[in-house]
Amino acid sequence: MGRSDSGTEYLFADGDLREEGDRRRLAMQADIERYERNRLLNSSVDDLVNYFTAKYAIDVPVLDESKMRAQESESHRDVSQDFNRSIMDRSRPFFVPATAITVFIPFTGDGDVLKLTPSTRYMGSTPQGEVRDADVVLRYLTTGSDAQPLKQWLSQTLTLLRQYLEWSRQDAMNFNNTLPSLARSQIEARRQRLLDSQGLVASLGIPLVERPDAPRTYSVPDIRPKFAQPPPASTVPFVPEPALDDTQYERILSLIRPMGRTIERDPSAFVGLDEEALRSVFLATLNSHFEGRATGETFNANGKTDILIREKDRNIFIAECKFWRGPKSLLEAVDQVLAYSTWRDSRTAIILFVKQQDFSSVLEKIPLTLASHRNFKAGFAKGTTGEFRGSLRQVSDPSRELIVTILAFHLHEAPRSDETTRATS
Repeated sequence: MGRSDSGTEYLFADGDLREEGDRRRLAMQADIERYERNRLLNSSVDDLVNYFTAKYAIDVPVLDESKMRAQESESHRDVSQDFNRSIMDRSRPFFVPATAITVFIPFTGDGDVLKLTPSTRYMGSTPQGEVRDADVVLRYLTTGSDAQPLKQWLSQTLTLLRQYLEWSRQDAMNFNNTLPSLARSQIEARRQRLLDSQGLVASLGIPLVERPDAPRTYSVPDIRPKFAQPPPASTVPFVPEPALDDTQYERILSLIRPMGRTIERDPSAFVGLDEEALRSVFLATLNSHFEGRATGETFNANGKTDILIREKDRNIFIAECKFWRGPKSLLEAVDQVLAYSTWRDSRTAIILFVKQQDFSSVLEKIPLTLASHRNFKAGFAKGTTGEFRGSLRQVSDPSRELIVTILAFHLHEAPRSDETTRATS
């Protein structure tokens, strides 16, 4: 005859899992408020969100039943309350020899979760066992030699244990899903308070003053041939540099896009131009709006960038114009943008001209190529046709990220008139 050891502790019985979620939520908020201020300001918000989310998420254990192991040892068992036995005095323990079977089930995850009660549970039915290092330990006592009760006990215990873990996993998922937005709002609120206290908010954005008479549409001029613990971050005092905000960045890109589409609609007027001549087309557009502050072939950091917009001697936008010559050429263009960017540059672009007839196949290769770059961080999924956006880690300071938008335009050469005649004859 056998049974589980009455002296064994109960699992999922030493606290409430939802209360643990509340405790972690408050602890995360307090941790964000205590986080070293310069590290906070010098780190990417996304990196910080990922860090705090991972740190305070509830990691429900996963059992590795394939690696279960068992031990057998001599023990004893109190049978004073076994009324199938003839015992004169049942007021005192009456021990008989027994065999103890100890089952060890390894797991990965947070063992403390195995001690907390999920919001859904069975009344009066909780798995017996204990957490010992990275194992769930179950104990069974038997005074007989029949293996069937032992197998039945193990099967029932595992079924109950799996069910409680599933309930815990559901509670944890509901809690974990709230952490990113909570962390982000807390981080951004503290960053804003720190910047406000230093009176620096105004220096974070630069209004790009457009000419009052700047055209809202662009007509093409004649341009034929002349032409990942916490994210690594510095703890030095944070001094924000002039930066381009999202609205200004989108404004610049909104001027580049129609010029690129014009090139696509009339490729014969542009197909013979080299990168320098094509760059001049976009510079003319940008300068018509930003009072001559867009320059070409300008020295910056480790080289000369194709397009550079400056504000008060500070660089706020960098772009490269390149022909697609395969994935290697795009990776080299990314290297150029990274090399030309100083730590204060945060938003850049690569204008990519594709001469290949099969434009769609090139578009499929672009995000895969960008994801393979050693400084790749996130993004570059295909957005609008021919446009990709993502972030890279800056070379000089991996804690800072560089936003890159790839704008690909199809500069295919139209068939010659004699070829067209033969095709239609």
